[in-house]
Amino acid sequence: MGKKKERVVCEVCGKHEAVTKNFRKDGVKSEECTWCSGLSDSAVANIIKDNLDPLDFYELDYDKMSAEDLENFKNDLFEIILEKHENSKDISRMLECERALTLKETG
Repeated sequence: MGKKKERVVCEVCGKHEAVTKNFRKDGVKSEECTWCSGLSDSAVANIIKDNLDPLDFYELDYDKMSAEDLENFKNDLFEIILEKHENSKDISRMLECERALTLKETG
């Protein structure tokens, strides 16, 4: 049996799984999630300062996401809900993601 890969959490938001290393303008290197890595330095500063969710900076269109991205996003949200008992916004996002995934699978 293989070891379970340890989940590395984003150093910016502390919510989502880190998937990339990013260099910011200030020279700081951090491991970031998909959502934080796509945001400006100003938005990242606001996330850190005000403990915001990076998803609030995006207009999510679940119907345009690939099945693989939906599955990964759903699993990421599920981890957040289980680990941190996050708010109903995360649960709503996960359910929307599941709905879109089901529509893609059924066609």
